[in-house]
Amino acid sequence: MEQFDDPESCKITLLEDSRSKLRRLSDSVYIDATTDSEENNFRSDNDAVLKPTNRSTKTAKRVDTPYYFDRDELIIKTIENFYNYGILPVVKILKCELSCHHGRFIELMIKTSFDKERETSKQIFNCLPNLYTTMIIKQNEIIIGLDKIIQNIDEVELDNPFAALKTLHLIKFLINTGVLYETYLKMLPHVFYEYAIRNYHHLQEVLMEKGQMSQEVLDLIVYSSSYTEDIKEYLKELV
Repeated sequence: MEQFDDPESCKITLLEDSRSKLRRLSDSVYIDATTDSEENNFRSDNDAVLKPTNRSTKTAKRVDTPYYFDRDELIIKTIENFYNYGILPVVKILKCELSCHHGRFIELMIKTSFDKERETSKQIFNCLPNLYTTMIIKQNEIIIGLDKIIQNIDEVELDNPFAALKTLHLIKFLINTGVLYETYLKMLPHVFYEYAIRNYHHLQEVLMEKGQMSQEVLDLIVYSSSYTEDIKEYLKELV
């Protein structure tokens, strides 16, 4: 006659197997809360933060899910694609992979424009109104990107001379194209205007020099021609 296991013993065995699997699962899904602040990896808001269910002292590990990616690296590659291929690949990535990170995209895109020649910078300037009018990015996302630069203008200026004046020029351009309201200028911190005024005076000194000029100075003079007269007059009123 065929022998059957005792039902109670079967229940105990199944319960122990389940607990064993749960322990192995919980040990493998720890998330280290410090890794996100120390690296560029980003966790989507849709991700649940899993916490240990026991007092194990095992080293925490990050869950390897599709939501984890190097956000800034993808943004930089997207900007490079814009330089090489135009706006279409940018739109595709902004809609999909970077749908929740447009503010950071705007910030890095503006920063890269500081290092580019005048024509390339104008290309970036024209891109923003196009993304706005086609409803790819929103006004508040553009403001988030601008605010990041403005709030850290002292650090930005270390690597990008004239960054404040260039940012002010972009703001005026976005106002003239209907992306921003004129009132945004009144909300800018005073320290930002101090940097812009300092840039303006330095630019005037550069423009007045007729002696030997480095290539960097020549580039600044060429770039200065892109500044509209209303910005210069606006700064004169603040001096």
